[in-house]
Amino acid sequence: MRRLSLLILIVMLAIGMLAVSDAFAWRLFQAFYWDVPNGWYNTVKSKVSDLKNAYIQVIYLPPPSKGMSGGYSMGYDPYDYYDLGAYNQKGSIATRFGTQSELKSLISTIKYYGMKAMADIVINHRAGGDSQYNPFTGGNTWTDFSRVASGKFKMSYWDFHPNDIHSYDSGAFGGYPDICHDKTYVKTNIIAWLKWLKNSANAGFDFWRLDYVKGFAPWVAAYIYDNTGYPFIVGEYWDGNRDTLRWWVDSVNRS
Repeated sequence: MRRLSLLILIVMLAIGMLAVSDAFAWRLFQAFYWDVPNGWYNTVKSKVSDLKNAYIQVIYLPPPSKGMSGGYSMGYDPYDYYDLGAYNQKGSIATRFGTQSELKSLISTIKYYGMKAMADIVINHRAGGDSQYNPFTGGNTWTDFSRVASGKFKMSYWDFHPNDIHSYDSGAFGGYPDICHDKTYVKTNIIAWLKWLKNSANAGFDFWRLDYVKGFAPWVAAYIYDNTGYPFIVGEYWDGNRDTLRWWVDSVNRS
């Protein structure tokens, strides 16, 4: 999720999700790197016209939601999905990249120049929740997200693994609570959040880059594609086995 050098490979893995001609049509630029300075949205905004002149069509931006590390987070530890830099929680109002108003201004500028904005979407896991007793583990887990400042998409131990459906899915990450996408509540709220992100009143994103798709079933990517307006989607699947990568693309089956 951190190396720009892998972006071309990642884009190639998305080909099976859309028509091949569409997948090759977009010239995409990753507009961030690991540990960028605070206020990064304004830095990118100042470069949008240059990117347009370089024939870039899609600007890929970092995860927009407030992470458990607040202003220090690179966004891969999502805490409050609906906090794009508007609530004072986890030690800051702004995310590492800026405030929600700055994000909206950046995306508005991207649209002004006729380009598209892609959001990095982290839905394999969630971080920063409070401790609660979990009957499925017999102990306490950090799975209580009832106190998110936005008041939206609250979650509890029911929505993570293990639960009453199954104990695990394709893969956990970093010891964070692992989201269960088979839960109707989870599926419904992820789609609602993505549609909210597409609305220019909130952000205005066009496309998705799905982080760590190896951590959940391929149908999740297809479900998101089918229910958020059939956008261009990049799926990040880290694996050195070509057959495994082909299996994932074929399983998504949106060609």
